[in-house]
Amino acid sequence: MINDVQGLREVTGSYVRTKTERGITATRVFVFDESDINHTASLPEVGDIFENPLTADEEPMDGLICRSVEETAVNSDQRVIQFTVQYSNEPCDITQFIPDEENPMPDDATNLPISMEYSCEFVNIRPATEADSQWQWTDSGDSVLDPISFRVTNLTMRVKRWISDTYYNIFMDNCRVMQGTVNIAEMPVGPAGGIGCWLFTNVTTEMFRNHKDQKIWQAELIFVYRDPDGTNVNGWNKILRNDGTWQVPKRKGISPDQNMYNTTNFTWLFGNEVYEE
Repeated sequence: MINDVQGLREVTGSYVRTKTERGITATRVFVFDESDINHTASLPEVGDIFENPLTADEEPMDGLICRSVEETAVNSDQRVIQFTVQYSNEPCDITQFIPDEENPMPDDATNLPISMEYSCEFVNIRPATEADSQWQWTDSGDSVLDPISFRVTNLTMRVKRWISDTYYNIFMDNCRVMQGTVNIAEMPVGPAGGIGCWLFTNVTTEMFRNHKDQKIWQAELIFVYRDPDGTNVNGWNKILRNDGTWQVPKRKGISPDQNMYNTTNFTWLFGNEVYEE
């Protein structure tokens, strides 16, 4: 709670409580008048638990948490200010919880918010000759020379984490270098996956400020897992040949041999060094 401020009072010492299909909300209103020396109140902060202003010793109501504090200047010289404080126990996205010293967001790689999405791609081949075809029609025994489509299942993983403003530029610079590369070691988050099967495709960031007006960033890292032949190795560097096997091609005339995708160790993306209070 913010320290008691002379001239701050809660309007009528009451609140408005609303029930919705998603939960309960409550609103409290405070007014600061610098000429009023007879009132002293404490202004709630984002993250505080609701305290009933009518009954000081009552248990916190319905798990209500302060979600926002709106400040409105009542007159032009800003000597009178109204604060509207919103509480809620409705479910909300993690982006609404702003970390501070007492309530830090999860930062270690074993406790980061993760979401998964399965999708698929279709890979087509057309055997050039009868000798190239490894399939035959069941009714005639003739070789299949028509285009054949294979479905390859992909898994998209989205990982959210907080980045301090101090490290934001360093973090984004490293993301730009790592984008479009595949993992050279086991991924430190998400389901078990093989080497070269996770591709770092994208990162999005959004800026927030906590109640101390400190700037912090939420980053969402996006990875896609691809393992077409189920071997759990080199999934993104494999292509389908006419004989129906998945192989890793090499670039010609380059030494040492290079794959289609470069490899990177993604561990740094989830390290604690990119977040501080």
